[in-house]
Amino acid sequence: MIIADEVYDHLTFGSTPFVPMGVFGQTVPVITLGSISKRWVVPGWRLGWMVRSDPNGFLKEAKVTFFFMSVICTSVS
Repeated sequence: MIIADEVYDHLTFGSTPFVPMGVFGQTVPVITLGSISKRWVVPGWRLGWMVRSDPNGFLKEAKVTFFFMSVICTSVS
C-alpha cells in the first residue's frame, strides 16, 4: 500500500512532469492526500481530500479506508 502526500504536486523542476502515485493503482493500492491551502495559497484553510485508487478492492476489503475516515478530525476554529 502507498500513502502519497501530494500537496505540492503542482511544483516541479524544469520540464519534468509530475507523475501522481495513483497511476500505480493497478499494481498496488494507493491513497493520495491533497490540500487546498498549499495548492491555492490560502493559509488557515484546513481543507483537503483523500482519494483511493484500489481497483482490486484490497483497501475496501481490509477496511483501511474506513479506518482513515474514522480518524480524520474536522473542526471549525
